[in-house]
Amino acid sequence: MSNDDAFIEKIHNEMLQMQQLRMRFDILKISFVIALLGFGSIKVKDFASLHYSLYLAPLVALLFDIMSMGHTFAIRRNGKFLRQNSPSDLERRYELLVCQNRDIFIKISSFVFNLLAFPAAILLVKAATDKYPTKIGWLVLSILFVSHITLFIICGRKIKDLDINNTSKNSNKTEQTETPKTI
Repeated sequence: MSNDDAFIEKIHNEMLQMQQLRMRFDILKISFVIALLGFGSIKVKDFASLHYSLYLAPLVALLFDIMSMGHTFAIRRNGKFLRQNSPSDLERRYELLVCQNRDIFIKISSFVFNLLAFPAAILLVKAATDKYPTKIGWLVLSILFVSHITLFIICGRKIKDLDINNTSKNSNKTEQTETPKTI
């Protein structure tokens, strides 16, 4: 096995590892957010209120998404490298096909899940305390909400820059005009 083949194999292994980590983070995000929402909604008489943990649910979702987007960026960066440098013509065509036909449903479902964490937290604070969040609570939730939207816009654009339909300073001109051949 040549050094180039070993390097390509290393890239494949890294991509697989990043995909597995991203999947684990998505599962953990869902688990933690639901657990925090459930824990925060518990009402215990004569005990300190646990409703403050409800504010952590959107924060946890945001932090997991930042890590997940880092994995997505690494996967797409490696895919772009393979599209441009793989010794296999079949692999280059496959990477091009994948790049042109991204799965948008996972990104949309993750975004919707995160957005649903906000009204869930607000309603559960109301249920746990018989009042809506305080001004500071609204401020915290508003900052987290704006952070989520900003994260998806900025990171989404950065990740999209690795795809072929967008031009960037480092993009390969032949890659932008090349069309996939039937596999």
